[in-house]
Amino acid sequence: MSEFRARIDIYAVVDTIAGVWNIQGRVHDLTGSFSAFDVEVGDKIIQRGVDGNGRWVYDRYRVTAIEGRNAIDLSVLVENDTDSIKNASGQPVTGAFPMGSEAWYEKLTTKASFYQNQFDPDYDAGIDNLNLDELTTILRDLTCNTLQGGHHCYASINERDSIPVSLRMWGMHCSVFNDPINSFMNGNYELVFNHFSSEISNNANWRRLDKNIIEVVNQSSGSVSAAVHKVGVPVVQFYKQVGEGYFATALQYEVNEEGDLFWTATTEVSGYIVLI
Repeated sequence: MSEFRARIDIYAVVDTIAGVWNIQGRVHDLTGSFSAFDVEVGDKIIQRGVDGNGRWVYDRYRVTAIEGRNAIDLSVLVENDTDSIKNASGQPVTGAFPMGSEAWYEKLTTKASFYQNQFDPDYDAGIDNLNLDELTTILRDLTCNTLQGGHHCYASINERDSIPVSLRMWGMHCSVFNDPINSFMNGNYELVFNHFSSEISNNANWRRLDKNIIEVVNQSSGSVSAAVHKVGVPVVQFYKQVGEGYFATALQYEVNEEGDLFWTATTEVSGYIVLI
């Protein structure tokens, strides 16, 4: 959720619209490094209350707008940020509560060391339980495709090319197993730095691992050195573009003693040469 940076003593809660409240309070920080001017949209407030069975329960609120402030006093709009309402029908209450800024994952809470002895053990335990619930959700939703880098797996080339930059890392691998238009593109790829450019968002940097694919754009002849295809005489297949798809078609070619491939076509063509 957040890292505790200060305490807010809430002296007024005003109901504005459904699910949004105006909180007014004073910000305190023993270190002197955090004031009301340091509060930002997205910061969180943890509130403790007692449910109908007398148990301590916890709500988390997210700051959605700064309404007004000076060095001490703060007025903000907040929304409930917990997955379920746990006390006071989800409405903020007055009192002294910890607040803090975003942590590495927005729904986790960390405790700065100088606060550990100021919060009672029940409060600390409640926050740890809140984190346990959130971590369980995080781990349940994790897949290879939601992690940065590593090995991703998608049905189509379009899905591979749509991997966001935030999940890309140089050297990561991706398997494409069932492209609906161009099945010859199915295979394993590596995201190689400077394969085409230094921009990690450039999909031309994906290099096929199990086959070598050469793109042909409006050419009637060409060549490729032995260094870019597998040792030995390659099996060559040419795929010509027809509409959105590519279809196998004949291609005249020869391979010299050094293993270099030379190919020709009767007219200028666009497509892919696949070396197996």
